[in-house]
Amino acid sequence: MYFIGIPTNTAGFCMIDLQVQFAKTFLEGRAKLPSKEEMIEDTRLDVESRLASGLRPKELHMMGRRSKDYYDSLASLSGLESVSPVVLQIYFDGIDRFMCDFSHFREDKYKLLDKDHYMVKFPNEEEPVMRRQEIVLD
Repeated sequence: MYFIGIPTNTAGFCMIDLQVQFAKTFLEGRAKLPSKEEMIEDTRLDVESRLASGLRPKELHMMGRRSKDYYDSLASLSGLESVSPVVLQIYFDGIDRFMCDFSHFREDKYKLLDKDHYMVKFPNEEEPVMRRQEIVLD
């Protein structure tokens, strides 16, 4: 059984796409799941880490800046390609813009340039700003 789409505070569409591909890989027999004991231990360590970082038990499904680690672990286990860090950077920048300029953040225009760079045009600026992905991990 697979649970798809439960984590929050992350790039949802990318996460769901990767989770479905992950599940499909194992259902089709292209990869083998870890043992039950390994999965239980991995879950225990993850929960301990999240609680130690200050999350409350009801917040354990919140990903935030841990998203990259989660996506990379799914990709590693299944042999899939992980979500691009630049896509996650755009997501987190969008969240920052939501918090800083709620009235206009939906007017921002993002353009992916390559695997490390993107441009964003803010509604109150003449020229777009080029940015490089630089996700800061906790």
